[in-house]
Amino acid sequence: MMNALCDVRGAVRRVGSIGRMASVAVICGALGSSAGCLSTARGEFASTGYTSTYGYEIPYQRGTKLLLPVEWGIDNLRLEHGQWVHKDQSNYVTKYEFDDDGDGMAENSLEIYTYALRYEHRVHDGVIWLREIPIAKKLRSKDLRVLLQSYLDEIAGATYETVTLGAKPVLGPPAPQIVVEQRRAPEIIEQGAATVGGQLAYAVTFDLANIDEVKVAPRARSRRVQLVVLRALKDEVIEATKGLSREVYPVLLLAGYSNMPADFAKGLDDFHGLLRNMVFAGKSGLTLELSPAAGAPAVSGAPPAQ
Repeated sequence: MMNALCDVRGAVRRVGSIGRMASVAVICGALGSSAGCLSTARGEFASTGYTSTYGYEIPYQRGTKLLLPVEWGIDNLRLEHGQWVHKDQSNYVTKYEFDDDGDGMAENSLEIYTYALRYEHRVHDGVIWLREIPIAKKLRSKDLRVLLQSYLDEIAGATYETVTLGAKPVLGPPAPQIVVEQRRAPEIIEQGAATVGGQLAYAVTFDLANIDEVKVAPRARSRRVQLVVLRALKDEVIEATKGLSREVYPVLLLAGYSNMPADFAKGLDDFHGLLRNMVFAGKSGLTLELSPAAGAPAVSGAPPAQ
């Protein structure tokens, strides 16, 4: 998984209400070919909740048309002439290239929205996001723990929300309204096995420290983050175009929550509630079996293992 090609602008599907809002991705053919870009729906808000073509659903909270409590505002969409559309600035779009045969040259490329969902809290500094990340074929059977460790290894060189688990995407200019480009070092607090909707997952909670700040104040920590990664039930498919073969890539679902360390517990239950409501093949629920790292501070709000 790496970077990519073609312009997503103008490919956004516009709809009249948040009840029919679509996630749209753009697929391109082989680099250097004349293949055009194809738009493909990934998910939408319907009468019962959010449904993704990757094989999961998130129902609305009872009696509402909301996935999270009203204090959380959706960030990766904007109102335009009374219609909800995906934000398509560079920080909301991620580009990938796939080197399927290992010859050092990309055979396929893919450009998709960075977030399926991204919410910001209206009072504290909490952020909750859900990403759908296509990965290289060779990573299909890679242990989720290993993939999440790869994520942590890449944080020092990228914004922590947009790391792509082993990929090297071409990202646009930094987005100050989301994260600030700084040299960051993750410090693991707890990690362990999890399940989401009956699907095997892996979770980690860590603190982020600005390396330069730590030199001055060794105990300084800017953000606390919890990530949960699992495999989607359905793959990403690049359909054959102009002589190119049909290609299939596995997809990871990466759910994340971050906040200031002092306020971390304030939004953790809402994050877990979103995960608990995710439905895969008719099953929902969340379990976390997290073991604390030696000397790490306690994290409250985690659901017990079932």
